[in-house]
Amino acid sequence: MNELRVLRKKILELDKELLQIIIRRGEIVKKIGAEKIKLRIKIENPQRENELLEQLASLNCSPYTFEMIEKVYIQLFDISKELQEKSYNN
Repeated sequence: MNELRVLRKKILELDKELLQIIIRRGEIVKKIGAEKIKLRIKIENPQRENELLEQLASLNCSPYTFEMIEKVYIQLFDISKELQEKSYNN
């Protein structure tokens, strides 16, 4: 049980780091949304999303399959678009 506690503590530390990265990513996403408003371009860019997924596929050497990583990024893309839409509506 002690080993489980240690491993969970490590996961918590990683989750804290991950949250900070997600927050920083969100700040950049909002700036991208503002630029899209200035340029009068659509928020959604499936081509850009596919390019990013292809880049990530080439970098993936984790225990997770690419399909698992893709699920995470699709969710991240969706919430990023929500942040950008808020910029459009303000």
